[in-house]
Amino acid sequence: MKKYPQLIAVLFVCLTLASFAQTPDITKPRIWTAQSGTTLKAILVEVDDHQVVLRDRQGNLFNIPRHKISLDDQALLDAEYGPPAPPRDTVPPPAASVQGPTTTSQPFHIAGTRLNLGQKTDLRLPLGEATQAALRKEKLSADEAVVGLWLPENFDPKKEWNILLVSATQNSSSVNHMYHYFDGAREVGNWIVIAADGPNVPPPNDSTTWRWELAQAALLALDEVWPGVKEWPIATGGFSGGAKRSGLLGAILAKEKWNLIGMYMGGCNQDFATLGLNNYRPTASVFRKVPIYLSVGNRDEIAPVAKTENVKRAMESTGFRNVRIEVYDGAHVPHPPHVTDALKWFNSQNEDTQDRGGKSLPSRATWPR
Repeated sequence: MKKYPQLIAVLFVCLTLASFAQTPDITKPRIWTAQSGTTLKAILVEVDDHQVVLRDRQGNLFNIPRHKISLDDQALLDAEYGPPAPPRDTVPPPAASVQGPTTTSQPFHIAGTRLNLGQKTDLRLPLGEATQAALRKEKLSADEAVVGLWLPENFDPKKEWNILLVSATQNSSSVNHMYHYFDGAREVGNWIVIAADGPNVPPPNDSTTWRWELAQAALLALDEVWPGVKEWPIATGGFSGGAKRSGLLGAILAKEKWNLIGMYMGGCNQDFATLGLNNYRPTASVFRKVPIYLSVGNRDEIAPVAKTENVKRAMESTGFRNVRIEVYDGAHVPHPPHVTDALKWFNSQNEDTQDRGGKSLPSRATWPR
């Protein structure tokens, strides 16, 4: 008789583990079923009270009314994200002017991960075949990117935001480094912050190709969820080796026709903006107009003030027209107040910082039929 409680406890544990094993992970590719019975293998991109956004292996996006997917799939979404809010009895008021404050109540998701407004969200982003092929050409390998994304509390994807792409020094995590930039983005008010790493830090072979392919995948993931992101103003930022990498990534962004509006370089002792211009060949007349903010500590022995002044002169000799140096009291460590100053300066130098209220969403593939 004394064994019965032990047997019951073992049986309870087994049943609990079995229930967990049978719980599907809806953040990974799976078969989704419509009320009509048609199916689609896809990954969950976004879900709200009214619709589900899925992406298939070819990259096609599908907007599906939430009530049109199967009851089983609806139950999975309800368990993971909560049931949809009941319909309102009254007609909602007209949308506020794009110049006024905007609030958003619905959660945002990327790659099945819910985004936390006002703080950093870490998410894992599957890499497409084109990205993996580009990495293989450089004898690099990764099937996913680890992305850090900071969005302000009042983030609304229908409005235009500035993007700060952060890079860390070599063989370090850009995602772990990006917290130096949150206060500046929060204070200035119209910025989001993003960084990307590979699945393992440090990577086996850190390179600009490695950094760019992961960063590009992260940026394009935003553009898939919120079409028009690629037209948003973007700046690069980093400290020490990350500052140098920001010059190279800035050149690539300019070559790829992103709207580059600034490069922030803290603790920088070499001119990598000129190197980026020479290596990646963006349109010189455009790239050389991009504002460059050099931040240096007066007790920095790795990138001293004199060396930073040499960097500025080298950039100007290449034709960069808008380079400034600011000195702080400190050693070779990031100085967040200069991030705030730089983001404000980039805004003032950008002729098109006004909120345009977002762009119309492109047409999406249709499913179910």
